[in-house]
Amino acid sequence: MAGSDRRKSGGPSAPFWEGPETAAQLEAVRSWIGKHYKKYVQADAPSTKSLAGLVVQLLQFQEDAFGRRATSPDLTKLPVSIRPLLCVSVCVLYLQEQCVY
Repeated sequence: MAGSDRRKSGGPSAPFWEGPETAAQLEAVRSWIGKHYKKYVQADAPSTKSLAGLVVQLLQFQEDAFGRRATSPDLTKLPVSIRPLLCVSVCVLYLQEQCVY
């Protein structure tokens, strides 16, 4: 799988998230968001590529804010493994409200 090896910087691996296997898995996320948040995304529904980019940005923010080289190391990492769909949904809603997405 492309990009599955760990990066030394600790940041997210964009080739992994934009790869075909991950894109196929993000298709379920995309359809779930379309079903449950229809009123927010009906004008401009997210694609699997845009969701992959959003996840990479979220993971990079997490690494910058809470990682090894964070300015305030007292904070811990966000538990993305718990409810990753909820995290992505909240990000999509936030971006929709900010008219960025």
